[in-house]
Amino acid sequence: GALTSTLTSANDGLWHYITVTWDSSNGALKLFKDGTNVYSTTFQAGIPISAGGSLVIAQEQDNVGNAFQSNQAFSGQIDEVRVLNIVRSMTTS
Repeated sequence: GALTSTLTSANDGLWHYITVTWDSSNGALKLFKDGTNVYSTTFQAGIPISAGGSLVIAQEQDNVGNAFQSNQAFSGQIDEVRVLNIVRSMTTS
C-alpha cells in the first residue's frame, strides 16, 4: 500500500499515549495522541487480518517479516502495548 504521513510526532522527550484504532467493517482508521484524534482516514471496508501473521512494533520494514534496517528502528522507551479485537472509546479504561 501507499505510505502516508500522519504529520504527528511524539519525539519531544515527554511520555505520550498513542492509540491506533481500525475497524474493518467500515475501514475507519484513527490515530489518537494523548486522547485527541490527530489523524483519520478510511481504508477499504471488509478486509480482515489473516491468521498466522506477525506484529512488528518499533521497526520499519521494507517487506513483510524481513528487510529490517537498524537505522530505521525506534529509539526510545515503550511502556505498555495492548492489542484488542474491538475498537474502544477513548473514555474506556
